[in-house]
Amino acid sequence: MRAGILIFLLLVSIYSCRRKIAADEIRLQQAESMTRSHPDSAMALLHAITQPKRLPATDYARYALCYNEAAWRLDPQTLSDPLASLAVTYYTKKKNDNEAAMAFFLLSKTKEEEHDAQARADALMQAETYARVSRNMRVLGLVYEEKGLILHDQDADSSSVEQFKKAEAIFTSIHDTYNEIVENIGIGNAFLAQTHYDSAKYYYDVAENMACSTKRAVLLSSILRLKGLNALYQGHSDEALRFLQQSLNTSHDAYDAGKYMNLGWVYLKLKQYQTARKTLLMALQHHPPFGLEEACYHQLINVAYAQHDLKGLRKYALQYVTQADSSYDSSLKASLLGLEKKYHYERLHTENQSLTIKNQRLFLGILVVLLLLVISGYFSLRITLKNKEIQLLREQEKVRLSEREQTLRESMASKLDVYEKLVSLRTLPNDRPEHIGTQFQSLFNDGVLKSKSSIQDFIQNVDEVHDHFSVKLQAKYPQLTKQDILVCCLIRAGFDTSTIVGFLDIQMESFHMRCHRIRERMSLQRKANLAQFLAKFPGDSKS
Repeated sequence: MRAGILIFLLLVSIYSCRRKIAADEIRLQQAESMTRSHPDSAMALLHAITQPKRLPATDYARYALCYNEAAWRLDPQTLSDPLASLAVTYYTKKKNDNEAAMAFFLLSKTKEEEHDAQARADALMQAETYARVSRNMRVLGLVYEEKGLILHDQDADSSSVEQFKKAEAIFTSIHDTYNEIVENIGIGNAFLAQTHYDSAKYYYDVAENMACSTKRAVLLSSILRLKGLNALYQGHSDEALRFLQQSLNTSHDAYDAGKYMNLGWVYLKLKQYQTARKTLLMALQHHPPFGLEEACYHQLINVAYAQHDLKGLRKYALQYVTQADSSYDSSLKASLLGLEKKYHYERLHTENQSLTIKNQRLFLGILVVLLLLVISGYFSLRITLKNKEIQLLREQEKVRLSEREQTLRESMASKLDVYEKLVSLRTLPNDRPEHIGTQFQSLFNDGVLKSKSSIQDFIQNVDEVHDHFSVKLQAKYPQLTKQDILVCCLIRAGFDTSTIVGFLDIQMESFHMRCHRIRERMSLQRKANLAQFLAKFPGDSKS
């Protein structure tokens, strides 16, 4: 029973968790759709997601991006650096260049709130790179705008105007009216800092017309404040007072501190010191950023000095020094232009290293190919030379055989007479043995078969005609004597028995006995025909 209850509770818990996650995903989707138009509503939906870390990784990254974008629009001080870092890590790892561009931009805004100028600039450069790759024109425009603001803070207003104009051109091309107004304001601010008051007024008027037509109250309030500041710089205090009061009446927003500060400055110019002090203290109550807070204390010093308030003068001077020595003031001394150059130098250095590695690999590949070609060429040349060498040896062999054939022919020609005379004995009739003996005697008398050399020449002649007959016979039957070889050569040459008997000058019985011994030495059967065996030699030696 308990096990069943536990299983039921577990299933209910899983079901409720799944329903909660599904509900959180719906809230996240709704928040994403209204982040730009209604960041307050988007933030309320995001706060309703009580455990965002339990969302899937993709949804958690979307949550991080959506939260920081809404925080940036509502109150930059609520930006979350861990969420910005999480979004950057996730989208760069997933190679989602479009979302990575926005994640790096929001990371730069968090670093701005932390007063880390270099980290802010680095994140901004990364955002620009990813925006270019993904063609995310909105983020690219925001990057140019942010660079323009940084350069304006660093008194590089010529470069600042250039960045704002790039941003304005991008937002015009994508029909983003809100940001187009912001860029015109930024251009006006840059010209105002350069004391180009007419140019500043022109861009403020353009921005004011666009804000009125689109009913952007917050932007219109900021524009009126800046127009009042421009009039103040030109010495038109009454006109400045009118614009600044209109600005406060148009909208109450995060920029109220600046409005009160500028209004207090106007009252100071009009020598309404008490009202100026009151207005400047009102500006401080609205928690102005560091730079604006420093300006407020500077104006309060002027008010106290004008009123001969030494106590107040000392108080505001101490607070002013504290602000002037703040870490943010020192961090502003890091030049964006220098950081940008450094970033681009490092990027180019990395690209050059990559290109160098590619070139080295290409060179190595070409070297390997050349080495293979050299090796194949070497072996091809070696094979060609070997073939030529073989061909030359064959030609030499042919020449040697030709010379041997010629020598053989000459030897055959010199021995032809002897051979013919020997052959002629075969043609003599057998019924005239005395005539055969006479012919043999004639041969011996002529010196033809008189010497051992003549007999050897005869044997050699038989070898040449019958494929080295005597040599092969001697090799196979080494027990044969020279006389046995001579008898075998005579038989192989085709002489009959009586001719051979006459040539050897022996009795017939002795010849038959010699043939019998030859058969025994050759291991032939007693009745084997020696002449037939020798005629087939060196064929099958079996009788």
